[in-house]
Amino acid sequence: RLNAEPDGLRNAFWMVSVVWDPAFNVTKTGLMDRLREKGIETRPFFYPLSSLPAYAGTASANAAATRNTTAYSLSPRAVNLPSALCLTQDEVAFVCEEVKKVFQPATAKKRPSDARPSATPAP
Repeated sequence: RLNAEPDGLRNAFWMVSVVWDPAFNVTKTGLMDRLREKGIETRPFFYPLSSLPAYAGTASANAAATRNTTAYSLSPRAVNLPSALCLTQDEVAFVCEEVKKVFQPATAKKRPSDARPSATPAP
């Protein structure tokens, strides 16, 4: 899934992020490495602040990890894609095709009952 744009809201698309279902068994670093091999620079999705080494072992970080399960779930399965204003349509299409290639083999392995239509177009 890519950035959502709910009805009545306009997304500024400052960062274009791809977030995938854990069933794909794709890691953040795995996706980033595959795209880097194709000359596509990415950035890791934001890590929860409480997961940073500076906070390791603190009571507040431990409490945050328990409380902020969504942030801890999203971070390992999301990547920020190139989103510069100077990207051409061809460059955007190239990035999209390369992202799809990473997930196509995993899609074929999923059971048909697991396939759900998405409100957000695939990358």
